[in-house]
Amino acid sequence: MLSMPDKSTIYRLHFAPLLFLYLVYETFCRLKYIRYLCMH
Repeated sequence: MLSMPDKSTIYRLHFAPLLFLYLVYETFCRLKYIRYLCMH
């Protein structure tokens, strides 16, 4: 019989994609801001 994963594992599985998307979004905004500064 399979044991149910504990809540911390479930939370980690749910938050990993969100954290990844947030990091990608933040990096994208930072690059856009740097490009905007370089254009001036």
